[in-house]
Amino acid sequence: MIVPLTPLDFCRRAVHLYPNKVGIVDGQQRFTYRRFSERAYRLANGLKSLGIGKGDVVSFLSYNSHQLLEAYYGVVQIQAILNPINIRMGAGEIEYILNHAASKALCFHSDFRPLIQALQMKAPDRNGTCWAAFEGIS
Repeated sequence: MIVPLTPLDFCRRAVHLYPNKVGIVDGQQRFTYRRFSERAYRLANGLKSLGIGKGDVVSFLSYNSHQLLEAYYGVVQIQAILNPINIRMGAGEIEYILNHAASKALCFHSDFRPLIQALQMKAPDRNGTCWAAFEGIS
């Protein structure tokens, strides 16, 4: 039997076979495959409701966390492109990356709010980019 295992196929298969097994551990937080998949779908639907779609770039500035992993699944579900940004970069480098990638959305951990606010002050209407902060969401 041939079973395609693209990341999305892997996730769907895990949800089908092991819906209630813990599949994601992030510090003290644990998510079953079903819960992880639901969160990734919610992210996909949220981005879609903002007008993000096929071929659009979604940049993500976050620690290595379950939110970033959810982005790896949620963003591609709507055929958008995930652009993870290294958290050690400065404002100028991040600004260059956002411009060069033509990001339609930037999701960032609230720890980086001062950095992002500095970017927003420089370019408040960055071609309609959606800016979305999140915290340690469980």
